[in-house]
Amino acid sequence: FSATEGESKPQQMFWTERDADRIRFVNMQGPGQNFSLTVSGRPLDIEYDPVHKHIYWTDERGRVLRTILDSPERAEVLVAQREPILGVVLDPEAGEIYWAKPNQIMKAKLDGSRYEILIDFLQLPTSLQIDFDAGKIYWADLLSGNIQRANLDGSRVETILTGRERPVSIGLDTPRGRIYWTELDSHSIQSATLDGTAV
Repeated sequence: FSATEGESKPQQMFWTERDADRIRFVNMQGPGQNFSLTVSGRPLDIEYDPVHKHIYWTDERGRVLRTILDSPERAEVLVAQREPILGVVLDPEAGEIYWAKPNQIMKAKLDGSRYEILIDFLQLPTSLQIDFDAGKIYWADLLSGNIQRANLDGSRVETILTGRERPVSIGLDTPRGRIYWTELDSHSIQSATLDGTAV
């Protein structure tokens, strides 16, 4: 799921339908450009780059793909790896993309070039978010039950929350200093401050 904002309200919303092999887009500001794009590989996560008007998504085949919003049928494969790629997040201003796969978080240029291991020795990171003001990347680890963060260069890895019940997706509200996440086992949405206190 991905959304763009303007004047504090969502402008556009994107989401994947894994079992249907489909990507959907809705203009939240009334009639306009809406589409449903059939893909392959069981899409998992999705992000939109409003600067370059590209849609990025990951799938169970271990790929990161992108297409142009104005011509969504022209998709290109940027990354192809062996394991499913579970989460993706973009830094359009820096021209960088981050993705989560079993045991690792990776980083590359937006065209998929110059990719590298950013953070290693994890278990199953599933969701990524960036706090641009603080220069931090956050992730949830489904198997360890941890929610963690690090600098955007991969340094200073911190565990801010432990013992969560299979956290699978996270979101940041940086103006209010909050992180939100979903837990599969407890069927709940939880929240804490960005440093993991005040759960």
